[in-house]
Amino acid sequence: MKKLLLRIWISFVNIWNFFVGLYHYLTIKRLSIQDVIGMTSNGKVFSAEFTKKDGTIRTMNCRTGVVKHLKGGTLAFDPISKNLLPVFDMGVEDYRFINFNTLSWIKIGGKKYTNFNNK
Repeated sequence: MKKLLLRIWISFVNIWNFFVGLYHYLTIKRLSIQDVIGMTSNGKVFSAEFTKKDGTIRTMNCRTGVVKHLKGGTLAFDPISKNLLPVFDMGVEDYRFINFNTLSWIKIGGKKYTNFNNK
């Protein structure tokens, strides 16, 4: 009898865990480009993986808010309206844009985010 009750309890716990996991999966907030900009502001260093125009996968260590290497002038377009995230690439020490539509993951403060609102 005790073994039967134990099996029933284990089955109940497994079913409960399944539905709790399903609930969390369905209610995860999808990050927009404004959310990512807010999370990476103040010069935080972060990593990102995205697909380049030529189809290759690129992983980049970068940060936002860098003004040291600017040469003057302003951009001729608004990168946010085109779903581009302006960053400073720490590897090559130059400015780059990350296409938010092709972003695979972003790692900020040791936490990896993969759920994006690319549309």
